[in-house]
Amino acid sequence: MLAQCVSRSGARGCGVLRTSSCRLVWSYSSSPNGDTCMRCCPRGLDIVGVPIDLGGNRRGVDCGPSALRFAGINEELQSVLAGRTIRDLGNIDVKQPEELGDGATRSDAITEVCRVLKHTVKSSVAEGRFPLILGGDHSLAAGSMAGIILSLFLDFYSV
Repeated sequence: MLAQCVSRSGARGCGVLRTSSCRLVWSYSSSPNGDTCMRCCPRGLDIVGVPIDLGGNRRGVDCGPSALRFAGINEELQSVLAGRTIRDLGNIDVKQPEELGDGATRSDAITEVCRVLKHTVKSSVAEGRFPLILGGDHSLAAGSMAGIILSLFLDFYSV
């Protein structure tokens, strides 16, 4: 079920996907008077880095998770989430193109990364936490979405 968070001032905020076990924020916003709408991750936030650049033809996007951490994303999120716990789960191990052996394809490596990410996201959601994935290229979307979808599917059928 889709719903809307409403800030203290009554302004509409973020979109929320509600399930019986947790609520997931799918966007973040603040009202014009500065009220933030982040009441939707009741148990906190899990940061997961996915330094992957295997899905494209440009190198360097794998530096995204490190750059965001270096820039202080953890501290900024802590100030916004006020009182909720933030767990940085580190980076998922990703092979570099030079490490792929003979016969191994980029798609095989991407599939493995997405498989690990799917389980990480599913576990985070099962604990009532919001998984924030730092990438990397767009190939990580398959793993993050699979984890969310699997969590919702299992939740709907456990009621």
